[in-house]
Amino acid sequence: MRLRKGACNRLGLALEAPRGKGYGRDFTNRKKAAMTRNPFTRHPHEVGESYFQHMRAAAAVGARMGAGAVACFVHAIFPFLFERTGSATIDKLHRAVHKRVEAPNWERHPII
Repeated sequence: MRLRKGACNRLGLALEAPRGKGYGRDFTNRKKAAMTRNPFTRHPHEVGESYFQHMRAAAAVGARMGAGAVACFVHAIFPFLFERTGSATIDKLHRAVHKRVEAPNWERHPII
């Protein structure tokens, strides 16, 4: 049984590329375009990281935020505990995130 082109696309099946002039040359461009459309790799690629590098950095920021949040909740009940921990955590995270954002990424923005 032979499926029509539209049916293959709806089912997510790969079609065999037609043979002829120019079909093998743009495979890498199509592969790069497909990677940038992937929701799991689009943003990490935009910031110059792999998926796992971005996961590690985001998880570290989230863990520090969580620890700061717990300290703030404990401070709300016991005002004599963690008097400066919440604000210090916010300040350190702010500086760390802005340091990462402002760091030059020569792969994305090369000097010509």
